[in-house]
Amino acid sequence: METAPQTIIRFPSDLRIFRPTTGIRLWNKALNVESGQIILDFSGVYFLRPFAAALAAGIGLLARRRGVGIIVEPPQRENVLHQFHYLGLDKQFSLKIEMGRRVVPAIPIRQLNLGDYSPADESVDLLERWIRLSPDLKKLTHVGIKETIDNVYTHAGRESLGLLAANVIRPHKRIRLLILDTGPGIRTTLSRRSEYSSLENDEEAIELATENRVTGLFEQDRGWGLYVLRELIRTNMGEMVILSGRGCVVFRQEETVRKKLVATFPGTVVHLELRIDDRYYFTFEDLISEAEIIF
Repeated sequence: METAPQTIIRFPSDLRIFRPTTGIRLWNKALNVESGQIILDFSGVYFLRPFAAALAAGIGLLARRRGVGIIVEPPQRENVLHQFHYLGLDKQFSLKIEMGRRVVPAIPIRQLNLGDYSPADESVDLLERWIRLSPDLKKLTHVGIKETIDNVYTHAGRESLGLLAANVIRPHKRIRLLILDTGPGIRTTLSRRSEYSSLENDEEAIELATENRVTGLFEQDRGWGLYVLRELIRTNMGEMVILSGRGCVVFRQEETVRKKLVATFPGTVVHLELRIDDRYYFTFEDLISEAEIIF
């Protein structure tokens, strides 16, 4: 009997959103597999972050749509097994991993569905447990995450895949939240409108998409999502990374860094990293009056 062809997707020791090329290449390699089996190999992973977890889950879900089998080589290190578990990959791949009672605050991989905003509720609840948000800022943050989730299907269509995951890194006082979609990408979406049709590259499109009320849709009161999230990380002195196409833009409090990637990501990834600091009470006073129209 002929053995089904196998393609190995070997995850690196510590795949980071700031250096995404390896992850994007693994993603694209897996998407080109049309038959046989994909082996997702985590055996050499030393640290598993939401970016790597979302790529792995997305590879698995899209492979099943094409009738491609998935085999998982689980992590060997105990800390990575914990990360594998609390980010929900054991359930994604129907693996049974026995863990102790250690609890890590996290949102395991969630597949986003049109009209279901419970992942936005979960995300804001997680943030509020660790960051002191004013009531108005809590509302705005929910709007930002909700619209980013909406974008998965309003821009990309029902066949697109959307994923969300988050975790809290208590030793480093950080919260990471990631949203991934397999849509057409930010530049293509914005170019639907004539005023944005002359965008020269993906980096320019990403940066423009974080400005207030910039959207590829022909609707009023849209274009808040990425703008609100950008202002949140600047208020919090955190960091937001957006990947789309061959563009990567890093937003910080006092700088914006553009990078042109050597590999193309067929979709968009939004990654937030927020500081946990109970000494500060975060508000959005300069945005509240403007935001009243959407409440």
